[in-house]
Amino acid sequence: MAVKSKTRPIRECLLVLIVLLCSAPFSAGGQEESEPETAPAEPIAIPVPAVAESAEVLDARLESITDRIEAEASLDPLILQLPETRRQIAERQEETRAQIEALRLEGLGDLEREWQIRGAELQETAGGLTELGEEFESQLEELQGFTDVWTKTREAIGSASAPETLELRVDQVLESISRTRLRLRERRGLILTVQTSVGELQRTVASLLSTIEDAQKRLRSRLLVPDRPPLWSVEALAGAEGFTGSVTKVSRDIGEQLRTYFATRRTVVFLHILLFLGSVLLTLYLRPRTRTWAERDEGFRSTARLFDRPIALAALMALLFSPWVYPNAPSVLNDLMGLLFLLPILRLLPILLESSLRHGAYALACLYLVDQLRALLDSEPLLERSLFALEIAVAFVGLLWLLRPARASRLPLDNPWLRAIGIAARVASVLLAASFLLNLLGYMGLARLLGEGTLRSAYAGLFIYVAVIVAEGLLRALLRVRIVQFLNLVRRHRPVIVRRIRWIARAAGVATWIWVTLEHFSIEGQTVRAVDVALTTRFGLGEIQVSLGDLLVFAITIALALFISRALRMLLDEDVLPRVSLPRGVGYATSATVQYAVAMLGFLVAMSAAGIDMDRFAIVAGAFGVGLGFGLQNVVNNFVSGIILLFERPVQVGDTVETEGVLGEVRRIGIRSSTIRTWQGAEVIVPNSSLIAERVVNWTMSDRQRRIDLSVGVAYGTDPERVLEILDQIAAEHDEILDDPKPISLFRGFGDSSLDFELRAWTPRFENFNRVFSELAVRVNSAFARANIEIPFPQRDLHLKSVEPDAARSLRAEASASGEAEV
Repeated sequence: MAVKSKTRPIRECLLVLIVLLCSAPFSAGGQEESEPETAPAEPIAIPVPAVAESAEVLDARLESITDRIEAEASLDPLILQLPETRRQIAERQEETRAQIEALRLEGLGDLEREWQIRGAELQETAGGLTELGEEFESQLEELQGFTDVWTKTREAIGSASAPETLELRVDQVLESISRTRLRLRERRGLILTVQTSVGELQRTVASLLSTIEDAQKRLRSRLLVPDRPPLWSVEALAGAEGFTGSVTKVSRDIGEQLRTYFATRRTVVFLHILLFLGSVLLTLYLRPRTRTWAERDEGFRSTARLFDRPIALAALMALLFSPWVYPNAPSVLNDLMGLLFLLPILRLLPILLESSLRHGAYALACLYLVDQLRALLDSEPLLERSLFALEIAVAFVGLLWLLRPARASRLPLDNPWLRAIGIAARVASVLLAASFLLNLLGYMGLARLLGEGTLRSAYAGLFIYVAVIVAEGLLRALLRVRIVQFLNLVRRHRPVIVRRIRWIARAAGVATWIWVTLEHFSIEGQTVRAVDVALTTRFGLGEIQVSLGDLLVFAITIALALFISRALRMLLDEDVLPRVSLPRGVGYATSATVQYAVAMLGFLVAMSAAGIDMDRFAIVAGAFGVGLGFGLQNVVNNFVSGIILLFERPVQVGDTVETEGVLGEVRRIGIRSSTIRTWQGAEVIVPNSSLIAERVVNWTMSDRQRRIDLSVGVAYGTDPERVLEILDQIAAEHDEILDDPKPISLFRGFGDSSLDFELRAWTPRFENFNRVFSELAVRVNSAFARANIEIPFPQRDLHLKSVEPDAARSLRAEASASGEAEV
């Protein structure tokens, strides 16, 4: 069996080769003209010596096709579940048609999302069936080719008087092919049947969605028409149905929707429970560590306070994953999750908000609870309408209390988030006041749209704010865990990573809040269509036509490519390449090459994603290349020089170089220029071509050693042996002088005023050259002073050939006064 499994890939390759050869068209009678391309390929019999081996390989292929048919077990449950799915859709279809006329815009939106979920599930099923059907169709064509080849082989063997066992083997192969084809056809027929049923259900769902959309348009067109009597009128106060019956009906509908959703998703509940337990263990594990981190870093204290309530934090973390645990959830389940969100949020609010904002957040949470309970009064119009008016009034008064000048003056005005909340609160107060008045006058459709949209946007804002703060805190804590600190990237660049995480989390939170707000105001569809029209409208000049969407996709793709390229380079530089033994400079060249390659690939992907014709781009690139040859020679020269620097590595990052009078350390080798930081602190931008074409002195190319040449002169009459001994001793006693190469002291010769000596010694670190030179000079001076060795001043003899008489008399007088010889 082991030998067979090892040789199977070889045999499958042999089978493919044989089939290709046998299926290739050959001209009859050795004619040179080939058959037309439209002519079918004439199968050719397998040579008799290769029949046995080919039959074995074909058996393996047929076995794999059969295994694939048997392994596709997802079709059977789908077939068994299809009648129940059809029954549920039919029942829910009748209920939906009855509800469409009675529901308002918000309810129609929930109904639309419910059927969109159904449609998405059916679309996913239809896509899987189509993919499976195409696979089976391809395999049927493959089996047909096998049949033609082996039928031709059977005829050839019969005419060649081959052994009877060989004919029997070919017959067995043909029978196996026939059986496999029969099973494939049965399975394909079953798929076609299921596809037909799923297509009918998709048409039903599409029809219902179209009916719901028409009802939404009809309601929007009647928003400015009163649909209820004024709240104070006799008609509004007349008649009221039983509250108990309303609650029972709503509860029954909620239970039915939840049972339908969880019918095929029972395991996700246990998954969610396990997720909660894992979150509890994680928060309990991090809790003592966050306290230690908070003692070391004051900026971490606000995050550490979150872990003082680990159960609430764990519950919130688990609930944050609800959209992924319960995909395409009905609105009822989302509302239920919102109620569960309240519990940990109320527990964490004292930690997350300032004291001046907590009362408003608590009031908002209470209003959310009332808003969810108000859904139970849907069939009790007067009570529901009155409670809605009370809810709007309380929210309006609460906003006025929060926005009063005395309270607003205590808030930090430099906080952009608080300024945005202040603007949103003022807009919300106007909308709430309008909703309250419209409710009183009987414009309930418009009143609900404005009031419920405003309140639910505020609820979503509170939930999203808490979720973003918790996500930021959790990620900041995880970045300090020991196993994560093993990464140099995290340990050295944690503040940058935290800022990026904060920016991404807040941007995602704002985008989510905007989308949820559009949904609650029932304008997400119109907004999406308007944005789609704005993004797809093409404009341009001549044959060059682009759209705002193309430009946006291009910009986003370029930004992502640049971000990914920089992140990859940082990861390679910090954690991957330093852990690999590479020659000096290879790591920098590798990471730079990866960055440029990813950026270039991102540019090409951006061009393709934006729909730019690459053929036209090639023409433009050719013209651009001509322009490069004339106007951008230096840019291209520097670019090519940068590539040479990266791969040849005559100059590397960290080297100390001297070029064009500039001495300093190479800090960066870019695509066009390099940066050299001088010892005085200046950063000099040097074109890459200068580092390639000009003379460059690299002090640290092979190593960082530097020779120190200390010259000194002593007075005539000093013992040279004593001077050399002192110099050798000073070099040997210095800690930063290398023993190999060995320091050496030299008597350089006889100077005008002194005997000249030189001490030559090596220091291992180039950057310490000036300090070591100074220390050696100081020690030499001190040693000579202790040994009474004089370091003479320069002496000069002055001979005057002619001088003015007055000047001569002055000089003689001064010489006589000082006891010197006459001039």
